[in-house]
Amino acid sequence: MKHTFEKLVGGPSRRARLAVTAAGIGVVIAVAGIALAQSGPPPQGGAQSGAPVEAIAACEAKVVGDVCSMTLPQNSQTVEGLCQSTPDEKLACMPNDAPPPRQ
Repeated sequence: MKHTFEKLVGGPSRRARLAVTAAGIGVVIAVAGIALAQSGPPPQGGAQSGAPVEAIAACEAKVVGDVCSMTLPQNSQTVEGLCQSTPDEKLACMPNDAPPPRQ
């Protein structure tokens, strides 16, 4: 019955349905782009984005290259490392088996 009604009244054409679909996809892409632009770049270094507070605390009163150790809160494992400077000029314990920091 529905098909007969659309034939009599003239339902939306395929071109019209494609245009509405394309417009919907365009809106979704635009909203995603705006959300991404508003979020901005991630913070660099420090306790908020890279070095955990335990790593920074392990290097208090030390200098770059000093041996350090810290206990990981996830599994209570103690790791050894060296104090290294972070991008925001803090000192943090970098475990010996950690990959090199990204530039």
